[in-house]
Amino acid sequence: MRDLVKPPKPIVTAPERTPFATVQADPDAGFMLNAPHANAPLVVSFAFVSWESLPAFDFVGRVQKMSAATQRPINCLYLRDSANLWYQHGIAGLGRNVHETAARIRQLIEAVRPTSVTMVGQSMGAYAAVLYGALLGVDRVLAFGPLSYLRSDWARRDDDLRWIAVMEALERHPPSPLYDDLPALLSGLDALPEMQLVYGTGAETDGSTNLDRLHAERFAQVEGVRIMDFPQAPHAVVKWLIDEGRMDALLQTCLLAEPGTPRRALAAPPPSAGTSHHPSFNDEWRTWIAENLLHGVDPADLLLDLAAQDFHLAEAQREIDKALRSPYLAPALRPKAPAAS
Repeated sequence: MRDLVKPPKPIVTAPERTPFATVQADPDAGFMLNAPHANAPLVVSFAFVSWESLPAFDFVGRVQKMSAATQRPINCLYLRDSANLWYQHGIAGLGRNVHETAARIRQLIEAVRPTSVTMVGQSMGAYAAVLYGALLGVDRVLAFGPLSYLRSDWARRDDDLRWIAVMEALERHPPSPLYDDLPALLSGLDALPEMQLVYGTGAETDGSTNLDRLHAERFAQVEGVRIMDFPQAPHAVVKWLIDEGRMDALLQTCLLAEPGTPRRALAAPPPSAGTSHHPSFNDEWRTWIAENLLHGVDPADLLLDLAAQDFHLAEAQREIDKALRSPYLAPALRPKAPAAS
């Protein structure tokens, strides 16, 4: 993580002393920090929109489950925007706009002193994860289905009217500053976190057109942003991943990877890629895995790319593990000893 300035006074809450349900139900509680672990990663989760009730802190159970499954302690900072304004007017208890809120989140992170920081969210929370992750220079961002803009004129142009009421509200009562074009923000920064954006681009459950593809395509133009597309999933891609049994492996791969590992370009997929909605591993795909491993591609990157090709994550992980254990590849994959001077 880059450029975190130590605050003059640590700001740490202790929600573990307060029943979680009490904090969750408090409309004035915009954040909850549970960070009792030294030398452990920090996951910062942004809640998604809720029109009928108070937005609930998100990924709480998923992170706890991942921590238990991997036997790794994980610190958590849960955030929510009770006004459902895409975090543009800040977070209760932290700040009244993006810059005030980002400064306080920076202080909380520095007080925790984590080994790495990952920001995660879905839909409205995904927009915030991209925005605040980029501004704070965290290690990585995992965002599920974020909009790429908050401009009503563009929404009408693209016939994407799903959240136009929010955009119009922000235009009537604009925060200062207003971050309404995320790809433009990302393109203007000198460096980005490891940024993985996950989209479902299939039809919605009511049969209507899913408009997330146009936002994915805008982000795809930004160097350093990686897009994972699930063409069978709707906008609610997190629920789809959970129903398909893919969510836990994806979270573990993205949230617990070691930061700062150089990424290498993947070889082109086999010619048969994309010809089936339900691909299976054959000699072409196994050769592709071996070729990428021999060229130094991170196994985590292979797993994400195979998931984007609609392979089941658990099956893909087994194939990668078999390749890594293969006695035929072992000599080439063994770390080289430094040359004698």
